[in-house]
Amino acid sequence: MNQEISVVIIARNEEARLSRCVKSAFLISDDVLVIDNDSTDSTPQLAQSLGARYFNNPWKGFSAQKNFGNLQAKNSWIFSLDADEEISADLAKELNALQLTNPEDFYKVNRLNFLGQKPIRFGEWNPDWQVRLFNRDRIHWNEEQAVHETLVIPETSKGHKLGSRLLHYTSPTVEHYAHKMEKYALLYAEKRKAAGKKSSLLKPWLSAGFGFIREYFIKLGFLDGQAGLQLARMHAKYTFNKYL
Repeated sequence: MNQEISVVIIARNEEARLSRCVKSAFLISDDVLVIDNDSTDSTPQLAQSLGARYFNNPWKGFSAQKNFGNLQAKNSWIFSLDADEEISADLAKELNALQLTNPEDFYKVNRLNFLGQKPIRFGEWNPDWQVRLFNRDRIHWNEEQAVHETLVIPETSKGHKLGSRLLHYTSPTVEHYAHKMEKYALLYAEKRKAAGKKSSLLKPWLSAGFGFIREYFIKLGFLDGQAGLQLARMHAKYTFNKYL
């Protein structure tokens, strides 16, 4: 383990996926936190049975939930992990070897995304670099973001890319992912409306059409077969809906 790192996981009703996630977190840290918000399944009991420190916190958004978890951690170095992600053995080995001496540093990992059990190697999901390791004393989550949360990173900070992959089990089925995209589109639209932004009549059509061509042809999504086509279609529909 790397004694400098705490792992913070946000979760709600994640009993089906939490075990794999938490067990992988213990490969790099003995301080693993699960931040819940009123789960109605066995997430609380499961998190504690796996040895994680469990907190239930009222929902104020993805970023606020993650910032709350970071403040509860024993260490300043935070590895941010979602309940549908898993730290691979190779990534754990790489993280455990890090010398975390400069709090200005942050580290990116390239996620390998799965649709169901199929790894997606082309299209919009590749590459998928995400900042996952950082020092909470210098970097925090932007609570103004309603969805697709981002980090507030000082200009003085220096980023590093890790060579191993973080496994991301995006959705167990195509239908599950489609439902999630509908929810994200609504959140995005609500944020734009609150900011006083509007879309033209053509923007939903043009943005969705260009997005499909870019993902399926330019980014070679067709090489992922049927899954590549399904993803390109769902992402185009998401783009259409959020502007509509």
